[in-house]
Amino acid sequence: NTDESNPTLNNCTFTGNSAYDYGGGLSNNNSSPALTNCTFTGNSAPNGNALACNSRQQRNGGTISLINCILWDGGNEIWNNDRSIFIVSYSNIQGGWPGEGNIDAEPLFVDPQGSDNIPGTEDDDLRLAPASPCVDSGDPNYVLAPNETDLDGNRRIVRGRIDMGAYEFQPIIYVDDDNRLETEQSSRTIEPLQDGTELHPFNDIYKAIDVAEDGYTVLVKPGMYSKIDFKGKAITIAGIEGTAVIKGQLGGRSQHAVAFHTGEGPGSVLKNFVIRDSGMAISLNYGSRPTICNITIVDNNFGIAAYENSNPNISNCIFWNNTDGDLFQCQTHYSCIEGEPPGQGNISGDPLFVDAANGDYRLKSQGWRWSTKEESWVYDHITSRCIDAGDPDSPLADEPMSVPRDPDNIYGVNQRINMGAFGGTAQASMPPSDWVLP
Repeated sequence: NTDESNPTLNNCTFTGNSAYDYGGGLSNNNSSPALTNCTFTGNSAPNGNALACNSRQQRNGGTISLINCILWDGGNEIWNNDRSIFIVSYSNIQGGWPGEGNIDAEPLFVDPQGSDNIPGTEDDDLRLAPASPCVDSGDPNYVLAPNETDLDGNRRIVRGRIDMGAYEFQPIIYVDDDNRLETEQSSRTIEPLQDGTELHPFNDIYKAIDVAEDGYTVLVKPGMYSKIDFKGKAITIAGIEGTAVIKGQLGGRSQHAVAFHTGEGPGSVLKNFVIRDSGMAISLNYGSRPTICNITIVDNNFGIAAYENSNPNISNCIFWNNTDGDLFQCQTHYSCIEGEPPGQGNISGDPLFVDAANGDYRLKSQGWRWSTKEESWVYDHITSRCIDAGDPDSPLADEPMSVPRDPDNIYGVNQRINMGAFGGTAQASMPPSDWVLP
């Protein structure tokens, strides 16, 4: 920065840089930059590993503002040679720096140098580990701009207070039923094998719920899981790629597969699951108002029942072959239901699953759909009306915009989220290019 410039830098990372004289990450000459939620690490210079102020004319310098930043480059972080004024607050500065809310503590990046042990390369991970002192340590009075996100595009302020650094800590807990066999074979080492990380996931959803706090996300890998209860927590429980199945009770039917029995609100989110073989797929009590989206509810005695003034927000779901009914004292929208379904955007008719008898609830398409048998994108001779029939206000999320066999969308094009468990996932079926939206 030179010549009285006044840049504003938000959500930036400065890593793996070097300078022969001053300012390894940022050199400032008679300017007044404002840095918010920026991360400096792995930078080097004889004067100011992170940033330096030096005026060739030795003028009065500028005013440099840092808030919610991390400067961790081995010390010698800030060098000031031109009488610049530094206003630093709620930042983590190696070696320390005066200012309200500032700390000097190892930031605990997930993997600051990556597998190649070289800072500033693509395999670095400057996100914050769960135990990082930078989590929930930013300015407690920080006011978010509309739709403000971090460098990953994730929402800021997950747990009531903004973090330091370019990445907001996103508390994620992993579940994988494949870990059940591993822990059974190593019963004396269950704790090290199950800590909720991606490397050592829990083997049951209820274990993840027990340790989750409001704002957490529980990602469930493909597999078969037993019934769950949200326990009043404002958490998101999401199946990965829509292939996770919840049954009321493994080995038989029970009263319900999923319970909202503690007055849960819209922040309690269930999405991208298949729920089957249960007495009741989802039961709600005590005024619960959770968000339920992209669920395939099939082959149960009953679908969703709401009691005691419960009012769930249900969308983009498929209800099929539930013998005693689909909805009781609640409504859905942009969903597929047998019979004459009331509600905006609802449709009826066979959802055309690929192979429901063998547990494949993907949707058939004359455009493109993912085949697990061939491990590639294939097409059918019929198209499900559930494709591109979800809520138009729902984001496509990870749904593919094209496939390798058709990069120019000659045969298939994606315009809207699908209904069902695979809606919003990378394995969502794509309709033919001449598809007419419902």
